[in-house]
Amino acid sequence: DRSPQLYKESLRASTRTLSRNLSGPKEFRITVTDHTGARGTDYQMVDEDANNLGGLMLIVMHVPPSKRDWIQYKGRTARQNNRGQYCVVLNAEDYRLLDQGREEALPREAYRLRPGGLPLAP
Repeated sequence: DRSPQLYKESLRASTRTLSRNLSGPKEFRITVTDHTGARGTDYQMVDEDANNLGGLMLIVMHVPPSKRDWIQYKGRTARQNNRGQYCVVLNAEDYRLLDQGREEALPREAYRLRPGGLPLAP
């Protein structure tokens, strides 16, 4: 039995609200997960204010193994008429993986940000 109220209570219990004073209070809800949270999980934005300010922000911190996985990752945000955004944070090891033929999994926008457009030395 899945009640909307129970879902909201579970969501609030599994996320953390962070506040800071930047010309008024700002709140951020953060949920941290590993790669298993990128497939088949429907993260619902129940905070109307957060949705109006950009919605769910997905931060991916590794290169998914395939383009299909990447599509699944991006599909966790901006769902069901909600706003959403994503960004990718990579390190030198991620770029080495790209040099080994996994560049098809990385979004083209991020690939262009590669320093100097050249492979990093192993």
